[in-house]
Parts: sequence; C-alpha cells; structure tokens
Amino acid sequence: MLVIGFVMVGLAWWLGVTAAQGAILALSLGLVLALELVNTAGEMLVDILSPDHDLRYGLVKDILAGGVLVASLAAGVVGAIIFWPRLF
Repeated sequence: MLVIGFVMVGLAWWLGVTAAQGAILALSLGLVLALELVNTAGEMLVDILSPDHDLRYGLVKDILAGGVLVASLAAGVVGAIIFWPRLF
C-alpha cells in the first residue's frame, strides 16, 4: 500500500491536481493505511488469543481484511475520478 501511495502522490504532483483533490486523495490514502494498521493489530491480537485454528477467529480476520478491501476499492474509485480525466 505504501508503494501505491507513493505512486499516487507522484502522479498527483505530475498531473497538477488541485489542492482540494489532493486533500481528498490524501484522506483516501490515510484511511487505507490506518485500516491496514487496524487489520494488522487485530490479526496479531487474534493470534495471541487463539494460537490454535478456530473458525470464529478466522472470520474475525476475514472481516478485518474486508474493511481494508472496501477502503482500498473506495480509494481506487476516488483515484479514478480524479486521475482519469487528466490521463485520457
């Protein structure tokens, strides 16, 4: 995610997005990175609480990862809305 974030920042600079668009991109990136941290912490906590395999804990991990996926897809839509007209 960090690599994609650096690419996004460079592309925004290169294409000259407005300050408002840059702020929206930064918020989108920040949300995804924050949820990645929450996902990592949640998975570590699950591993501490249940070192053995348990389907319920697996579901918790899937839900945590799903939150990151939803935020990433939303950030992709934001990026497409901002970058697509400038690129094509």
